[in-house]
Amino acid sequence: MKGFVFVIYKSADSVNNLLNDCTRIGSKFFFDLQVPGRRPTLLSFQQYSANDIAVRKKGVQVRPWFLADQLAVSDDPTRKVNFRRIAFFGGIPRSMKASEMALLEMLNYCFFGSGELAECTEREIPGVVMVNIETDPHLDYPKGVAKVAFANDESFREALRRRFLKVHYEEVLKVVEMKPFFLPEQLCNLCEVNSANVNLATLYCSNISCVSFYCNDCWSRWHSNPEVADHIPLSK
Repeated sequence: MKGFVFVIYKSADSVNNLLNDCTRIGSKFFFDLQVPGRRPTLLSFQQYSANDIAVRKKGVQVRPWFLADQLAVSDDPTRKVNFRRIAFFGGIPRSMKASEMALLEMLNYCFFGSGELAECTEREIPGVVMVNIETDPHLDYPKGVAKVAFANDESFREALRRRFLKVHYEEVLKVVEMKPFFLPEQLCNLCEVNSANVNLATLYCSNISCVSFYCNDCWSRWHSNPEVADHIPLSK
């Protein structure tokens, strides 16, 4: 047995009531759960009864998750979501979330929603505009992955160049992997510049020297250059 369960409440008030009954140690919540103890060792299996088993309390950790913490958007009006500059973050702590409004004191930016991940990323790679944490379709609990949108090309390329981001969460150091996210229904970058007929992109180049969407024809033309011929395409 893995030793954990998922409990789904109908309202956020029920979750708050549960947390009020918990003991808080630092940023962690613990609930005293009554569990049966072991039978007395001096009694044989035939001799003991249910009354001989002492009930003991076991502190179990409660990791709350509110659906409102799934999405975080910067309130900086100068930052716009660029759907071609989205990175896929894998290996984030499953319970990682934020208060309804997390203030980034160092940078004076506010994020509504998943501010914890947004804050960690912003401190290392400024330019975060949106964070969307993916959840299980049946449990609505985080799967440990997220999509992070950057407001500019420089920040997005820096994330891909680093590839890994160290995140301190609940006294544990986690290493998060950052990869490009191939958003469907994107137009070919080269067609938009060089052609009157713009094709939908079928391939994506995540190499730092490219970081662009291509249709099949444009990929072949652009990557026929020996300097970029070894780039490996991502396909949807």
